[in-house]
Amino acid sequence: NSWGGQWQRIQTTDIAIGDDIERIRLTRNELQHSRTFHLDDKRFNELRHILSDLLKRFDQHNTPTKLYTDHLNEILAKTISAEEVKSIKNEILGMAIEVEIEHQINVSTQ
Repeated sequence: NSWGGQWQRIQTTDIAIGDDIERIRLTRNELQHSRTFHLDDKRFNELRHILSDLLKRFDQHNTPTKLYTDHLNEILAKTISAEEVKSIKNEILGMAIEVEIEHQINVSTQ
């Protein structure tokens, strides 16, 4: 159904490889380009279901040595401790400050 679509235009019956690649693109854009990252449980489960279905089709098309669905299930089975969350949050906050400072330097030199 062509590139550059929207979630609303993709039907569950659209299961060509290009349709699945478009689903991956839309998922990536939704998560990567969000101004304020927020993913509630409902949307997480919707995206997980979408990706799980398309990975099943990729497993059939590509016959990888290790199934893509197995990789996804391993990722979903992982847990993260509160301490790891805090550590990652601190790293992200530190990165944001570095980018902001770098941006201010670039702006002042122009």
